Amino acid sequence: MKILGELGVLEEDLKIRMGKMARFRNLLVHLYWKVEDREVYRIVRERLGDFDEYLGAVGRFVESSL
Repeated sequence: MKILGELGVLEEDLKIRMGKMARFRNLLVHLYWKVEDREVYRIVRERLGDFDEYLGAVGRFVESSL
């Protein structure tokens, strides 16, 4: 996310949110037994839109680079 932020592809807020999502993914993969089901459910309900926003930002960047 850092590189996309430096290139101006992602706004600061989205860069931070995606960084948190990456850290959560790492927790799920490496320390899954420490993750509460409740937390996974909350993220699925509240944060999936971040991926749409991410894809939109990257898509706009690619379109503007053509």
